[in-house]
Amino acid sequence: MIRTWISIELLRQNSNIPGGIARNLRAAIHQTVTRQGTMFKYKRPLLLGMAVLMAVIIAACGSEDASPVAAPTTAPSTNATATPAGSGHIDETAIPAATIVPVEPTATQVVVVPNATVPPAPTATEAPVGGTDSVTLTPSQDNTLYESDGGSLSSGAGASLFVGTTNSGSGRRALIQFDIASAVPDGATIKSIALTMTVTKTVAGSSDVALHPLSIAWGEGGSSGIGRGGGGGSASEAGDAAWTHAVMGGEAWSSPGGDFAAGSSASASIASSGAYTWTSTEQLVADVQLWLDSPDQNFGWIIIGNEDSTKTAKRFASRESSSGNTRPQLVIEFTS
Repeated sequence: MIRTWISIELLRQNSNIPGGIARNLRAAIHQTVTRQGTMFKYKRPLLLGMAVLMAVIIAACGSEDASPVAAPTTAPSTNATATPAGSGHIDETAIPAATIVPVEPTATQVVVVPNATVPPAPTATEAPVGGTDSVTLTPSQDNTLYESDGGSLSSGAGASLFVGTTNSGSGRRALIQFDIASAVPDGATIKSIALTMTVTKTVAGSSDVALHPLSIAWGEGGSSGIGRGGGGGSASEAGDAAWTHAVMGGEAWSSPGGDFAAGSSASASIASSGAYTWTSTEQLVADVQLWLDSPDQNFGWIIIGNEDSTKTAKRFASRESSSGNTRPQLVIEFTS
């Protein structure tokens, strides 16, 4: 029994068995021996083994002064110092505290470049100075010259204009003028010209009708032709142009039938009834450009048909025509 007690005491000292537990164990052994008497003699080896087993179990529970070791949140390092077997003591210094070091990934910027083709830089070009504009004009005045005895017939206010020759062979010539300066900006450049007139009656076949620029001013009065759509003319009124005079009561033509340039500015083949256009020519453009730049020289055109034979007369609608779409129209294209 003494040896058992000593063994327990030595084991407590070497393995940190709490003093209270050792005392309780010794008291239990002493009580057992006291009650059992001589039975202890025979069971001493068994009790000694039990005491040693209990001491080992108690040692495994650790010292009452030891602080509990918190379970690490991460696996311990493989470099930790192992605790000797059987010591019953966990060396906290041997297990370093796990430190979680967050690893920040290196940010990589991914730039997605579409397979787009970069267009080449546009080549600088000079912008046009100005666009092309156009205007459409109706005559500012028109009239017909009738070749007759005395040469005083006119039709300034009539609805028709006549060119060519009659059955008797007397001539007819039309006068027409447009106010260019009031419709086209000063300093503009004329690009093209188109004069359209409508034939309302003819008994002749196809023949050329030409435009010639006039060289002096002429007039339109209140006369209106009579007989067969105005083909016979009527007596001139104040301001009218006639075969002998540019303005009746005023200036006479230097040559009966009008003063005009010998060369024509344009010519068109006129046949049956319908609209006909004198298309742009270099001389037509030059005529209108002159009249724009120098309005005091704008005298318009004289329209002359076939006068080499009889019965070639053609009748055109004048600016006084009751049908607006048959009135003469001058289309001017220009740049400012």
